[in-house]
Amino acid sequence: MASQIRTLVQQGFQPHDIVILQRRLDQMAAELRRQGIAGTVVKGRLDMAEPAVKICTLHIAKGLEFDVVFICGLEDFAVDAAADDYQTLLDQERKLLYVGMTRARRMLYVTYNGAAPAWLLARFTGKVRETQSEI
Repeated sequence: MASQIRTLVQQGFQPHDIVILQRRLDQMAAELRRQGIAGTVVKGRLDMAEPAVKICTLHIAKGLEFDVVFICGLEDFAVDAAADDYQTLLDQERKLLYVGMTRARRMLYVTYNGAAPAWLLARFTGKVRETQSEI
């Protein structure tokens, strides 16, 4: 992902127009720093002028838009099929993912480790371009 962010910046995107949405914020911030990319974890008020890639949860991103959105950790969108309220939980995860996807004005990247949730793949098979890379 770091190489893709560097490429986007070289193409003219500003770091403050890029957001990474995921559930484990601090790990991503540390990894970006390690890769030499300025990133800031947003836990409250967002400073759009700060020249850094924004890192926040999908809940915090509600109502905001960015040129480039990375939704990371899609494997965390798993729902236990044996749960009594499976359909309710699945609907919540779908809605949350939709919120994240609609934050992107120009480009959307969705990443995962291992296998993506089956419910998601069934919806998007043949509709998106899949590439594989490592952070």
